[in-house]
Amino acid sequence: MEPMNAVRLVPVWPINADVFMKENPECDGRNTVVAVWDTGIDPSAAGLQVTPDGKPKILDMVDASGSGDVRMLTRRRIGPHKKSIRTLSGRKVTIPSHWQPTDGFIRLGTKLASELFPRNLLQRLRSHEKENVWGPCLKQLAANLAAQSGELETGLNESSDSGSSSVERSENEASKQSEIVSTGQKYVENSPRNTASDKSTKRNSRQNKLSQKGALHESPKNHIKTSARLLEECLASFDRSYLPLEMVYDCFVFYDGSNWLACVDTSPYEPGKTLADMPLLMDYSIKRQYACFGEDTQLFYTVKIFDEGKTLQIVTNDSGHGTHVAAMTAAYFSDETCDRSTRVTRNGVAPGAQLVSIKISDSRLGSMETGISLLRAIRWTVELKCDVVNYSFGENCVWPNMGRVCKHLNELVNAYGVVMVASGGNNGPGLGTVGCPGGVVEGLIGVAPLVFPEMMRSLYGQPDHWSLVGMDTEQENCDTVVLEPSIPSSDTQTLKPDGPLPAAYTWGSRGPTLDGSLGLCVAAPGAAYTSVAGWQLRPSALLNGSSMSSPLVAGGVALLISAVRHVYSLRNCASPRIPPSLLRLALMNTALPLQHLSLFDQGRGLLQVDKAFDYLMRALGIASTAVLNSTSESISADEQILNNGNGWESSLDRTFSRYERTVSLNYNVHLFQHSVLAIINCQTRDHLFVP
Repeated sequence: MEPMNAVRLVPVWPINADVFMKENPECDGRNTVVAVWDTGIDPSAAGLQVTPDGKPKILDMVDASGSGDVRMLTRRRIGPHKKSIRTLSGRKVTIPSHWQPTDGFIRLGTKLASELFPRNLLQRLRSHEKENVWGPCLKQLAANLAAQSGELETGLNESSDSGSSSVERSENEASKQSEIVSTGQKYVENSPRNTASDKSTKRNSRQNKLSQKGALHESPKNHIKTSARLLEECLASFDRSYLPLEMVYDCFVFYDGSNWLACVDTSPYEPGKTLADMPLLMDYSIKRQYACFGEDTQLFYTVKIFDEGKTLQIVTNDSGHGTHVAAMTAAYFSDETCDRSTRVTRNGVAPGAQLVSIKISDSRLGSMETGISLLRAIRWTVELKCDVVNYSFGENCVWPNMGRVCKHLNELVNAYGVVMVASGGNNGPGLGTVGCPGGVVEGLIGVAPLVFPEMMRSLYGQPDHWSLVGMDTEQENCDTVVLEPSIPSSDTQTLKPDGPLPAAYTWGSRGPTLDGSLGLCVAAPGAAYTSVAGWQLRPSALLNGSSMSSPLVAGGVALLISAVRHVYSLRNCASPRIPPSLLRLALMNTALPLQHLSLFDQGRGLLQVDKAFDYLMRALGIASTAVLNSTSESISADEQILNNGNGWESSLDRTFSRYERTVSLNYNVHLFQHSVLAIINCQTRDHLFVP
């Protein structure tokens, strides 16, 4: 059997990223920063430690959701002779001697594990607690109860054998007493007085007689059995109503004279450890420090400290999704952590790129993103000077390209020059199922997921030999399937239908949108097998979805930006600021359309990194930056805005960034329009002025 080639685990070959990096080894994404808006990245994940040139892979880690924020408003003073304090959780702790706050104050706070931990991890920990602590305790109690009941019954049996005569005497005395009671009862009944009080007296005497009779006939052995049964029912009721104890972490923050330091005390849940064993962490951006919530959790975290210690941010991840996406984008496996024969093939699309993890999913809401987390993510992206954003999230929306979040996302792209790539959604195959923002915000690059035969073999374990299914060549009236680029070229590719063809995943969302937009821009492979978060207790996993196609395109964009900057550095020239609209144009106009798929399935087609780079070089060599910064790419029949009943109407608009106010005063473009299809009539003009 042929061994699996690791290149198949991260499908970079369909977008020609491997070919591009082989021809341009210095253009592997270096000098670019990709922001990953997702569920958070595991800082300990394989492939996410360093870049090929030795730089740290992850520059910073931020929680934009607010689920990791801790209010540190309580202060405690410590001194040389006062090291013991009481925390907000009620525990009394001794401050380690190596904690040296310059002002003598330590800020305190608490954080619940349920606000930080992924739900699956909490379920695993609680199940382990119930099975290994609570369950054995109940079993031991039940066993002790059964043993004690058996000992009591044995003792009663032995005493009954040795003292049977005394028991007989007591029974005779009891029978005599019952006769006396019955005689007295008859005497009372035969008396001439028969008042209401006498009737109540008779009822009470009758009840006493019955109770005495029951007490006489209930043996001690039966009493023991009844008590044991009741106790067993109590234990079963306790087991049914079991509620796990909430883990609460005490948090400490202080200033040592040079940096703010933070400590999250996990010692109550780690036997044998104390507060002195807990690590002190700086802001992750300073020394890239991280710690773990315990060996049994394998959940790693970092910290950020704001407002002079008044706010502590504990940054974790609530799913392996973000780590997987980050690894697809820019993972780099060095010689020390990976076999040399498979090192290159296991890398992400842009192994030289650096990452910023911005957690937008709220752990308190089950990994759901919120509007405020997206707005915070925008601010952090601008502040950390990121070049590309990968957004593998999305929701349904009523009106496309509308609302506060959509407005600010467009502003991020058009005003701040950040290229944003987003997944198209997993709600297909119905038309008009693209999600927000990937398919409906005009400034973003929406990506559709595709599956390739090589992926079926290496990722899904399908057989190597296939018969052609899903395509009637006679009905299609073709001998070959032609894959043509959007723009005329001499390198038209053909694919003979003697095997399976690339296909769109059935669950992939399709365009168009309600406002007539195509919805999807380009397509990329939608599955990979790469690193995931450590708390899942596995190094890597197979995930598929449009969430997996988006990071491949984001990595491809990082390659393009890196290549342009490298070319200009060789010429000793300052690299121009590449407008996101130009990059979007390059991707869409050089994409490789699959003729057996519709535009709604794949957008403009399969991303081709090498051809997009050639397009960029030609554009940068011909046109000025001002012209290339236009937000509109072309006028084509499938991307019109309005149908007024008599024909399609289109408009070409120009959007200037906030840094180009002077450029806008001198903006004047000479264009011409014509129709490339005979069936389309348009007014021919040799000059169009775009104000």
